[in-house]
Amino acid sequence: MDIWELMRQDRCGDAIRMASNAYARDEKSARVAINLAACLLWMRNWEGAYELFRHFTAIRPSTVDVAFKLAGTAKWCAGDKSAAVAEWKQGIDVDYADMGGGITIPLHLYFAAAFEPDVMPIGEAVDLLQSRLHAKPHDGWPGYLAKILLGQITCESAVAQSKGDLAGQSHLIDRS
Repeated sequence: MDIWELMRQDRCGDAIRMASNAYARDEKSARVAINLAACLLWMRNWEGAYELFRHFTAIRPSTVDVAFKLAGTAKWCAGDKSAAVAEWKQGIDVDYADMGGGITIPLHLYFAAAFEPDVMPIGEAVDLLQSRLHAKPHDGWPGYLAKILLGQITCESAVAQSKGDLAGQSHLIDRS
């Protein structure tokens, strides 16, 4: 049984033990750190998840944006909005970003600007999204979301385009 199945079965203590043991064996693995952080976030242990990412980036200077996304998410959930935005901003120019070409952290910052404009100015978030969209074509998820937020496409257009993206790939669609 894996960590995710344990969490779905509400066996969080078992999941934490399994993830902690894996992290103790391989603390430089981003995948292992993310699994442990997901357990901590699931259990609403915001500070534990944040400290895990501080430790992870200290022993392995992070070139992966997910460490900053999740560290910022932990801070946001803990109520420290300024620290969350600071974490997300640190992850903007890492070497390895999401499959969308580095659009998800700007989406996090847009979210922050929408909910806490004193912490993240909306103009800065919009400029960052626009610059990412211009730097690389973002046809697909999460680029559609950025284009909707910027008024470049409608929700209906994104749905129609995404259906076209899946044409011939019906085996990828979960019908359960």
